[in-house]
Amino acid sequence: MDYGYILRRAWQILWQHKILWLFGFLASLGGRFRFDLRMEDLPPEARRRIAEFVSSPRFVPVTVGFVLLMLLIGLALAILNALGRAALVDQINRVEDGGLPTVRAGWEVGRRHVWRVFFIRLLLGLPVLVVILAGLIPLLFSILLPMAPAREEFSPATIAAAAICLLPAICLSLLLAIPTAVLQRLAARACVLEGESVWRSITRGGEVLRSELGEVAVLWLVLAAVTLGIAAVVGIPMCLLAAGMFAPLFFLLRSAPTVGLVGLCGAALLFWVLGTAIGGVIETFFSACWTLAYRDLTGLGRTGAEDSITDDTTNG
Repeated sequence: MDYGYILRRAWQILWQHKILWLFGFLASLGGRFRFDLRMEDLPPEARRRIAEFVSSPRFVPVTVGFVLLMLLIGLALAILNALGRAALVDQINRVEDGGLPTVRAGWEVGRRHVWRVFFIRLLLGLPVLVVILAGLIPLLFSILLPMAPAREEFSPATIAAAAICLLPAICLSLLLAIPTAVLQRLAARACVLEGESVWRSITRGGEVLRSELGEVAVLWLVLAAVTLGIAAVVGIPMCLLAAGMFAPLFFLLRSAPTVGLVGLCGAALLFWVLGTAIGGVIETFFSACWTLAYRDLTGLGRTGAEDSITDDTTNG
């Protein structure tokens, strides 16, 4: 496999066909967004109101409703994520076959494959989820059990022991996440490019992974290095931007809680949209790399030799 060609061609596709960024944006939806706000950061009046709400009869139904709402939003984002991934694979493949990507064609292919790609990602993500839950359950019990009426105080030693049990689960989940993430990439391409069913796509992806393990491993390492480079280039400015956006709002939260809270929510939403948009461009590049590699590994074809890449760039 010509890894230099894959990176150059993926970069060319990324910049010559910016319409793909739309599907990259969809493929980046559902990513984790972390926003830490400690009780100590809130003014006394806000903390008092939160404490009253927690002890009120409305706390349980409101919490359950909020969790259900978050689950529904998460499901909707996961479906859009699968649609965007399927559309990206198809439209990048279309470019390599000499065509031009369009929103309508990508949307139609995405709709046609959305559920298969969704269940591929769900099934291959379950092992990692099970391992993480196995490590979290002891920790949750160690925190929740002391809240029962029969218990009056926390046991720091018990909580510490449960937290230590979480470390092996985290390590094992990271080890599982790498091969399952690669298999997700290959299986999604088997589904979209070869029209396979969910289970057959997973087995087909496994066949490609086993037969071309060395080349796939090198590609993963190359893309991991690219990821670190992107994190350094993009991550530092994003951290500085976040500090500039949120620091003044935290100070405002103490003097004007309502205005500060509204400002924090608005800034968090804006930062999430910006991060997802940047992630969409990055996902478009990585999707192109994996699609080009899959075509190469499975004999589906390779286009855009070195001289034609130069010609295309010059003409377009």
